[in-house]
Amino acid sequence: MRAVDVNTGAALTEEAAEKLINTASVSGRNMVGGAGQLKLTECVETLEVLRNDLDIEGDEYHQLAEIQNSDFVNQQIVSFREFIHSKIKDIEEIIRNLRAENKLRVIPANEGRIRKNRELLRIKEEQLNAQRKFTFDPRDVCLGVIRVL
Repeated sequence: MRAVDVNTGAALTEEAAEKLINTASVSGRNMVGGAGQLKLTECVETLEVLRNDLDIEGDEYHQLAEIQNSDFVNQQIVSFREFIHSKIKDIEEIIRNLRAENKLRVIPANEGRIRKNRELLRIKEEQLNAQRKFTFDPRDVCLGVIRVL
C-alpha cells in the first residue's frame, strides 16, 4: 500500500499507509462537495506519480509471482511424478512375483493398475501445468484520495 501527503509530497511508510487506508475504510465517510475543498491539480499530479510507481511495482510483482508459481508447480509435478512412479514400481514387483509363482490370471488387472496410474499422472500434470499461468490484473489496483481532518 502507498500513501502520499498531497500538501508535502512526502510518502508515508507502508505501515502508516495501511493504517490510514484501513482507518478510512472503517471510519471514513464520503464528503459531499469534498472535491471542491481539494487542490485538484495537486491531487491529479500525485495520483499520476503513484499510478506510475504502482505500475512498475505491479510488473515486478507479477514477474516474481510468476517465477514463484512456476517453481511451485514444478515442485508439485516432480513430487506427484515420484509418487506415481513409486506406485508403478511396486505394482511391477507384484507382477514379477505373480509370474514367478505362475499366477498369470491376475497379471492383466495389475497391468491395468499401471495404465490407470500413468493416466492419472498425465491428467494431474495437465492440471498442474494449467495452474502455471499467474494472472495479475492491474485493474485490481485502486487509487483514491483520503482527506484527513
